[in-house]
Amino acid sequence: MALFSTQELAVEKQEQKGILPVIAQVKTNLAYQKAEKEIAEYVGDLQDGQTIRYVTKGQWSMHELIRYCCLQLQEPCDIYLTTWTVTNTPIEALFQLKKEGYIKELHCLFDYRIKDTKPEAFQLISSFANSINLTKVHAKVSVILGKERGFSIISSANMSKNPRIEAGVIFCDFATAQQDKEWIIKEIQQCSQKNNSKRLKISQQLALPEPKL
Repeated sequence: MALFSTQELAVEKQEQKGILPVIAQVKTNLAYQKAEKEIAEYVGDLQDGQTIRYVTKGQWSMHELIRYCCLQLQEPCDIYLTTWTVTNTPIEALFQLKKEGYIKELHCLFDYRIKDTKPEAFQLISSFANSINLTKVHAKVSVILGKERGFSIISSANMSKNPRIEAGVIFCDFATAQQDKEWIIKEIQQCSQKNNSKRLKISQQLALPEPKL
């Protein structure tokens, strides 16, 4: 399977020349505007101390809700994500948010199968995430942290474009967001340590014995 299509490579060449793919840009902007309107009508302005329960019938996806939260903070923020699966569109949206300066740091804890089942999306997010690790995870948690404000979203929705009924809760509470950040970072670090130990063990097993004199 090719990691990039010829169409994607053509768009990349256009961007290198400074030529924006205008039609694609307009479609993307319209999609964001529609999603933001739906979210704004449902949850409104996010105020500290709120706990908002929501049910969506495909009106918006998780990456669009994350974008909405970033816009609500109105400052560069750190994002911490856990998900069971991903698709290209949400990852491209996160890349755009980082490119626009809304995301300062991005840390991801994904299910271990994503590397094989979604190689294109995994390769893309690996290119710009500050840290990413794989483990057995089914939780879908998104933490958006500013300097003094933060949101934590616990949802049934993965980081995918999924027009199905999804439900979740938005905690508009800095302390709660910090707590979720801490366990996500802890898991990422533990996975890194385990992977380093496995690599060391394999390298030791493959090492040639010292020649006898």
